[in-house]
Amino acid sequence: MVTYCENVPLHRFLEVFRWMLPIYGALHFVPAVLFKRKAFVQDPRKVLIKASLGSVRSSAFLGVFVVIYQSEQVFKSLLSLSRINHSASLV
Repeated sequence: MVTYCENVPLHRFLEVFRWMLPIYGALHFVPAVLFKRKAFVQDPRKVLIKASLGSVRSSAFLGVFVVIYQSEQVFKSLLSLSRINHSASLV
């Protein structure tokens, strides 16, 4: 079980990152194009790069948050299992 738990964080991060990237992409690209139209027409590359970086940053943050939360839950579970095994060995 421990080897499975050790492999979960990277997989979970990538899963959450891929899942949230289109959502954050829309949240960063649409306002950049609609509300900063003048800047977009003048230098579309700069606006698109900023929106892309914002989308990646937001998706990575949420992925890391989920990994931290789930790692905490796994640690609590393993800790309680070790306490149960320790108390059972005392009896």
